[in-house]
Amino acid sequence: MNKSRRSILMAVALAAFWFVRTLTPCAAAEKATVTVGWTAWEPFAYRDSSNQLVGLNIELLTAILTDAGYQFELKEIPWKRQLLELEEGRLDISAGANKTAEREKFVYFSAPYQQEGVGFFVRKGEAANYSAKTLADVIKSSMTVGVLAGTVYSDEYATLRNNPDFMSPLDEVSQDRQNHQKLLLKRIDGFIQEYSTLTRQEMDSGFLDQIEPLFTVSSEPLYFIVSQKTPAAQQIVEDINASLARLKADGTYQKIFEKYRLPANALRDDQ
Repeated sequence: MNKSRRSILMAVALAAFWFVRTLTPCAAAEKATVTVGWTAWEPFAYRDSSNQLVGLNIELLTAILTDAGYQFELKEIPWKRQLLELEEGRLDISAGANKTAEREKFVYFSAPYQQEGVGFFVRKGEAANYSAKTLADVIKSSMTVGVLAGTVYSDEYATLRNNPDFMSPLDEVSQDRQNHQKLLLKRIDGFIQEYSTLTRQEMDSGFLDQIEPLFTVSSEPLYFIVSQKTPAAQQIVEDINASLARLKADGTYQKIFEKYRLPANALRDDQ
């Protein structure tokens, strides 16, 4: 075989190799490693008695990213700082986010993966003492209200935070359980929290028998969010959505929710 023919055959073989390579799963292995933020928020992300990182968001996002072919690094970061690092492009993905106009400026939202209800809770037997039926009504009351720092419970809550009269009675804490203790000690009159986290945190403590809801603040879907400054951010969102659909179809999604005693059917596919 002459040199010219050998060169042509080698060139053809090399071109065929690269063509086939783009069609095989190894392309997925070349996806960039993404960083995922988490903060202690039971039952969504927390360390168990063996100090293992567990939780609905952790397991669901791990299953989704693995299915989509991504390597990822989990970083424990307070929620407010997660939002800042997403905005500045130092963090790629977070979970458990409500959709707000402000956040849409710097992150892309996945399809919703859970419907989350938020309640305003007071001590058992005291709901009749208060006339407040909405967050706006709290302004007219003399109630002191416990909230979790950095959390946006609803669009109404985000808007009201611009009102000094609404902000004045708010008592911000870093962990929800601090509000539970303060309520029983009568240091606050009520607190705002997601029904699912409250139920999970206090399922066996007896605390749930000592409180009652005054009103429902909101019922909104939760999303995975991807920094708009992350390379191929929109493709990552598409991959997350596709994997989420596959996990729903094969039953993995439902099993994860059942493990954490949360109803997977709380979120319809059309939401």
